[in-house]
Amino acid sequence: MRHLALALGIYLGLSFAGQAQEFAGLDVGQPFANSARLGIPAGQQKHLGYDVKRWMRPNGIDLSVTGVPGGPIVYMESFPRPEAPAIPGEGLRFKVTTLGKALDMLGAPGFYYTGRGQMATFGPNDVWFHSYALHDRHDVIVTFAFAAPTQNRRYNPDGTVIENTNALLDSMIIADYGYQLRIWGGEAVARPGYQRINLNYQ
Repeated sequence: MRHLALALGIYLGLSFAGQAQEFAGLDVGQPFANSARLGIPAGQQKHLGYDVKRWMRPNGIDLSVTGVPGGPIVYMESFPRPEAPAIPGEGLRFKVTTLGKALDMLGAPGFYYTGRGQMATFGPNDVWFHSYALHDRHDVIVTFAFAAPTQNRRYNPDGTVIENTNALLDSMIIADYGYQLRIWGGEAVARPGYQRINLNYQ
């Protein structure tokens, strides 16, 4: 399981589109049992007392769902497998939408959890995280992760890594705020200009 998260005054109407990159009608707070509609999972495990199930969908997009047996869904992550093709189009799309373009669409940068940091390195890639609370559901956090090869790093004079605005959308997480804070740790820190968002992710 990859645990790698705006009050704009207007409804953005943003969508998470392309390659059926959605969450199969599931949502945080729904009964975990609803995930059974996806069929037999490709893998499952326990994590911090929660059940975690992962489905390898025919479109090349994997979906991981975490929840309490007999209770609610608390975490969902959608991410493409390496062989999944990049398909251009409208909306936020895996392997297509850059971090810079996404922030333009979202209207502001997200916050980050100090326990995870603004970015992390996974194998050959640096990954940047931008998390947002939803305008109408403050307890639900949407996190976008953007990946770029470490060989493309650039540095500030103080030695810190400059955020790569050409990094591509690599995963999307929908999570209960308390659960994500538990697994990522620390506290939520808003980047300058942060605001909540409205987002249609199903």
